[in-house]
Amino acid sequence: MDKELLKTLCSLPGVSGCEDAVAQWLLARLGKTGRCFQDSLGNVIVQKEGPGSGNVLVSTPMDEAGFLLSRVQDSGLFSFTCIGDMDPRVILGKGVLAVRAQLPGVIGAKAVHQQTKEERDTPVPADKLYLDFGAESREEALGVLCAGDAVVFESAFHQLGEHRVCGRAMEQRSACAVLIELLEEACAGFTAVFTTQSLTTGIGLPAAAYAHQPDVCLMLGPVPAADMPGAPGEGCRLAGGAVLPQMDKGVFYSRRLLQSAKEISQSFSIPVQPQEEPLSQKEAQRTAGCRDGVELLRIGIPCRYSASPAALADLRDMDAAKALALELLRGHRDRKESIH
Repeated sequence: MDKELLKTLCSLPGVSGCEDAVAQWLLARLGKTGRCFQDSLGNVIVQKEGPGSGNVLVSTPMDEAGFLLSRVQDSGLFSFTCIGDMDPRVILGKGVLAVRAQLPGVIGAKAVHQQTKEERDTPVPADKLYLDFGAESREEALGVLCAGDAVVFESAFHQLGEHRVCGRAMEQRSACAVLIELLEEACAGFTAVFTTQSLTTGIGLPAAAYAHQPDVCLMLGPVPAADMPGAPGEGCRLAGGAVLPQMDKGVFYSRRLLQSAKEISQSFSIPVQPQEEPLSQKEAQRTAGCRDGVELLRIGIPCRYSASPAALADLRDMDAAKALALELLRGHRDRKESIH
């Protein structure tokens, strides 16, 4: 996996519903891989020509967790709405960046010595936190920012050890990097969709599936790693390979595709692992029932510390997800050719 590609992707702001910077970068990068355009929702679509073209859709989310400004206080501090499944214990004191104004700030709360005993003993809820951009009054703040502005964590990309990388939005952008390399390396034709609003409405992928009518949809995306000390059960782990869930909440994945993926993993020594607990997957639920139905398979990439300034993933898991998807695409292409 190209670490410079990951670094670039993690530097692009793309709060769910506000993915313009990511979309424009993708359109510029992927123009030579096939017909490349945005649909009315903001999904980036790439139609790669080749055997099997039009029958397979491969998707990944391009949005990220972040914040939207809401009400400004007389002091110049902003209330905000969390976008994505944020843990307030993770975000307090973190640096942020208002995207439109390119203005740095920090997430703050009432000082510890001003809190009651009950407040000190419990995590500060998000509605008691504020975004501070250094304004001294409401008027000064509104001179630069306004309600609805998107805000992202301000954090750097880092390599940790030989195989692990961390950065803002690493969970989604690692899957984006896999799909970009698939487009640039695969011989088979397919339609790629970099989806919008996966963390909020979940409408991006089902809308694309309704429009393009695929037989098969391979969903690339993050899976929370469960390999921390004290975590219950034996969930997926970093460096364990691509994750192949049998089901998620409200959706079963294709048993045929699962069996093919397992056979491929054995034949080509591609590491894969199961997912212990079903996750909430709005996109998968809605896509499965599009038109006459779509065969779905989700290929997960384990990630620690999601929806934080420094999500952590392993390059080997990304390589495993890419290798598995490449062989699935090749197998679908060969099956189609044999039919004809």
